Amino acid sequence: MILKGIDQGRSFDWGRTSEDYAKYRDIYPEIFYQKILELGLCAKGQTVLDLGTGTGVLPRHLYAHGARFIGADISENQIAHARRLSQEAGMDIEYVVSAAEKIPFPANSFDVVTAAQCYMYFDKTAVLPKVHEVLKDGGHFCILFMAWLPDESGIASGSERLVLKHNPAWTGGGMKRYASNMPEGAAEWFDLEHAEAFDVPVAFTRESWHGRIKACRGVGASSLTPDEIAAFEKEHKDFLSRQPEHFEIPHWVTILNLRKHTRKKVVVSPYDPQWQTEFERIKTELLRALGPLALAVEHVGSTSVAGLDAKPIIDLIVVMKDETLGAIIEKLAQAGYAHEGDLGITGRDAFKYANKPHLMRHHLYVCGEHSVELKRQLAFRDHLRTHPADKARYAAVKKNTAAQHPNDIEAYMRAKAPCVAEILEKCGMGKSE
Repeated sequence: MILKGIDQGRSFDWGRTSEDYAKYRDIYPEIFYQKILELGLCAKGQTVLDLGTGTGVLPRHLYAHGARFIGADISENQIAHARRLSQEAGMDIEYVVSAAEKIPFPANSFDVVTAAQCYMYFDKTAVLPKVHEVLKDGGHFCILFMAWLPDESGIASGSERLVLKHNPAWTGGGMKRYASNMPEGAAEWFDLEHAEAFDVPVAFTRESWHGRIKACRGVGASSLTPDEIAAFEKEHKDFLSRQPEHFEIPHWVTILNLRKHTRKKVVVSPYDPQWQTEFERIKTELLRALGPLALAVEHVGSTSVAGLDAKPIIDLIVVMKDETLGAIIEKLAQAGYAHEGDLGITGRDAFKYANKPHLMRHHLYVCGEHSVELKRQLAFRDHLRTHPADKARYAAVKKNTAAQHPNDIEAYMRAKAPCVAEILEKCGMGKSE
C-alpha cells in the first residue's frame, strides 16, 4: 500500500507483520472497550462491522457482550490470523478480505460500523458514503484511535529515534494530543453524537514493547529488508536492556461516535400567518421557564417574515447576558431542552427537545446580547421585512432550490447560500447564513 503523505510515499503492508501484530498489538486497556459499551455500541442484538479489523482485536474483545461481528481487512494474512485466533477461542466471528471502500454488503446491513487505528488509511470520499450505505437508519460509525505520547516517555521517544534511524521515511512518530472533531467530509453523511479524548497508561515489558514497536508501520509493516529489520531489532533490544523490565507508556485515546443521518426532505410552504401565533406560544413557555434570564426571545428565520415562503419550522433565539449561559442550560434542561453546544457556529448555542407535541416544530438557540450571530440573524430578518424586492428574490431562490434538491437539505442550503450572503452584505453583515 502506498498513500500520499504517509511514510514519504514508501509502501507498507500490515500483512508483513501479521504474526507480531497478533501477538503484540492486542494492547487496548479495558477502559477502551468500556467506553464503547457505554455508548451503547457493540451490544447484544446488534450486528457490527469492524473495518480494518487486522487480527480481529476489537471483535474478539467485545464478542462476549452478545453482538454479531463481521471483520473486514484488505490483508489476507491479517484475516488468516484473525480467523485462527477467533476459532481457537471458540468465537463465531465472520471475516472477509476486502478494502473498506469496497465492502461487499447490501444497504442497511449493520447497526454499528467500527474503525480502530485504520481510518487514516481510508479514501474518505469513498468510505464515508459506503459506510452510510451499509448502516441501518440511525446506525453508528465509531472511529477509534490510540497512540503513545513520545514527549512524555523517554522509552517511547528513544524507540522512535531508533525507528527513524533505520527508516527515515517513517512519518508515524511524534504524536501529540489533538482535538477529537468531526472528520472532514463526514457531515454530509453523519451527525457527530459523541466525541471524547483521554489519557491512558499502557503497561509493557521489554519484550512486549519491542514487539509492539516491531509491529508498527515503520518497521515490520514497512518496506525495510529482513536484514534492515534485524539491524533495528538488535539496536532496539540493546536500548531496552537498559530500561526497567516493567514500565508504562502514556497513550492518547480518541473516540468519535457518528450517527447516520438520512436525507431530509425539503419542504418550502407558502407563508402562514399562524406561524407568528405558534412563535408566541413557544416564547411564552420559554419565558416561563427562564424568567429574567431571558433578556428577549426573538423570532428569526423565514417564518418570521410575513409573506415569505418557508420551511414550516419556527426558529427562535433566546437573548442572554453571556455569563448566564450555565444557568440557562440548567433551566432549559428542566424544561425538556438538551444543550448541543454551538454546532460549529461561534456565539450561538443550540438546544434539542423531544416530546413536545403541543408546540409547532422549532429550532431553539441561545445567543449573548452582543453576539455577532444574533446581530446577523436580526439584520437578515429586518432587511427582508423592509425590502420587498429582496424578499421576493429570496423566495424565488428557495422555491427553485427546493425543486432542484427535494430530498437533500444540505444541497438545498448550499444552493441558496450565495443569495443569503448577498443579502447579508447589503446589511453590512458579510457572512453566510
